Formats: sequence, C-alpha cells, structure tokens
Amino acid sequence: MPGIIAVGDFDRTQNKFYIEYSVKTLDDCIIRFNDDVGKGGWVSARGSMLRALMEIFLESGLDCSDFIEKIHYGEKEYDRMSVSKRIMIEDEKIVQID
Repeated sequence: MPGIIAVGDFDRTQNKFYIEYSVKTLDDCIIRFNDDVGKGGWVSARGSMLRALMEIFLESGLDCSDFIEKIHYGEKEYDRMSVSKRIMIEDEKIVQID
C-alpha cells in the first residue's frame, strides 16, 4: 500500500504547501489529497505536499486512524499515511473510500 512516513521534525513555516493549504478549508485539502491518489511518481515536492496535508489532517481534530497510523521502528514512533485510496469526512472521522 503506497504511503508516506513522517520522519524528522516538520517546520510549518518552511513548508510552502503547509503555508498554502493551512488557510484553506479541510474539504479543499481533502480534494487536493484525492486528486493525488493514484499518481505513480515520487519527487521531493510530492512528498513535501503530502507531509503538509498529513499534518493538516492530524491537526483537524478529526479521527484520522483509518488512513494515518502510528508505526514503531526500534524505540521511535512515526506517523504513516496511506495514499492508496481517496478520503472523505464521515461524522467525526476522515475515512478512506473506494
């Protein structure tokens, strides 16, 4: 399952995607995420954009556990976000859809 793992600190003031998307609605961010589902190429800009969206989703206060999970590697814990399916808001959760 394709995904992105958040490794290292995230500087909200330096990520141009976070700066751009953080002033948009959560629905706008979900649309942007869904537009990216199914894309095959990986470049640093895509990783930076997906990391920004992951931070915004986690900061939303909604339950994101359907597509963002905690993974453990040794003593460290990381967030991993699946990018294999589109998402939507359902009640107090952001869930994956087919």
